[in-house]
Amino acid sequence: MFLARITDSPVAAVGLLVLVTVAIVLLLRHLVRPYLKWRLVRISGDLTTDHHLPDEIPVPRREATRVSRGEYTFDEAVGWIEAFLGERRMHPRAREYQAVIKKAEIYREMAKKMGRGLWRDVDRLGARLSEIDPLDPSAWVARGRAMRELGNFAGAIRQYQKALELNPFHSAAFPELAATCRAIGQPGRFRPALQRAREELGETHPLTIEGRIQLGELVQVYADPMDPATLAH
Repeated sequence: MFLARITDSPVAAVGLLVLVTVAIVLLLRHLVRPYLKWRLVRISGDLTTDHHLPDEIPVPRREATRVSRGEYTFDEAVGWIEAFLGERRMHPRAREYQAVIKKAEIYREMAKKMGRGLWRDVDRLGARLSEIDPLDPSAWVARGRAMRELGNFAGAIRQYQKALELNPFHSAAFPELAATCRAIGQPGRFRPALQRAREELGETHPLTIEGRIQLGELVQVYADPMDPATLAH
């Protein structure tokens, strides 16, 4: 009856058509917006391998070029993933992205525990992290650091070696393994990792140099703050 009355009036019919059209446009905009806003960008580099991030992460389209060049932080990646999942919970990679968020929460908690010197808690959190993602080298690095601080140097070395099995040139595991081996007078346990860095990264790569410094093969020289050349900078 109501529709019949409206259709009898051309003005009312036009008004109804406009309202329906607007409603459809708004609905389509709501449904399509997440697909237009986000872009899956392939990522690579130390940040990816150090934390075992997915090979692609959702990124706002305006940031895609910057991210593709590797110019982003871990916290940025986590923030984008959280926002993305808020809009697209049913995405095929949702479970994989949710694991990243869980890992980030543990990273933050571990940082707090490290700051307070609660190394047993750090070890526990590292074990939990390895359960969520056994391929994340950071889990083994955290456990290695905790064991070293607790005086379990042999255990620490094993954890660092596990991290290097996943990422041979992990930015934290590599120098920390070198320092730990040197601290207990067993530099030979680090030499295979150092030799691989020499062969694959080269003698002048920062990681190779850092490894040699940790073993005492090189002496780190600091600039004299009173040197005129230093003051000129």
